[in-house]
Amino acid sequence: MTAQGAPYVGNEARIVLSFAMANHGANFAYWLRDKLMKRLNYYSPNAVYLDCIAARLQTTQHYAAGMAPASGDQVRGITYVSPDTRPHLKSQGYMPIGASNVAWEAAFDDAVSQAAAMILVVTSEYLQSQWCMLEWRKCEEENQRRRGVGKAPLRGVALVFPPSTQGQPGGTQGGATNGMPANNSQDIQQIAVTKVYGRGGLLWHPEDYAISEAAFDRVVIAAGL
Repeated sequence: MTAQGAPYVGNEARIVLSFAMANHGANFAYWLRDKLMKRLNYYSPNAVYLDCIAARLQTTQHYAAGMAPASGDQVRGITYVSPDTRPHLKSQGYMPIGASNVAWEAAFDDAVSQAAAMILVVTSEYLQSQWCMLEWRKCEEENQRRRGVGKAPLRGVALVFPPSTQGQPGGTQGGATNGMPANNSQDIQQIAVTKVYGRGGLLWHPEDYAISEAAFDRVVIAAGL
């Protein structure tokens, strides 16, 4: 499938990504954002809203590891950038750059209110994260709001990685079929996907993963964009 539609250069979010950083989830989110922007002809940085990228587009202050102010001492409107030294990321063999902004939730809510679709990357790490579960609920709450004012729904698409040890360097797939949130409203369509390794490029680490081209096509169709 080729790029769709005229280039989008607007400032509003069209798609919001929800993901857990741990166990190579951050690199998958970067890869997925890049794929979506190329497929859909998006030419603005927040068209596919990734909160860590959006935060760094604001006014920033940079610090060495462990030197950034605690959240209670941060100033609203400033993003504090420093190496992310959390053990579950360091154990993956690299140290990503972290971005902390006390206005994160308000900015995320704005993006969700603007978007046509929200893609939730449901790994076991996602289900264990209170922040990811909050984002799942925001998708459902946004659709309750939209129904109340007669707006088109936010199309939720959950990429669900099932348990499997096949094809993963090092053993476990990090599956997520157990513990899924209740989805009684049917606002979020679930698509079963598996991890594909060895793609290179943005997925430079040997344990970084993608999804197949066929699965990616299904995501685009489900998102309705």
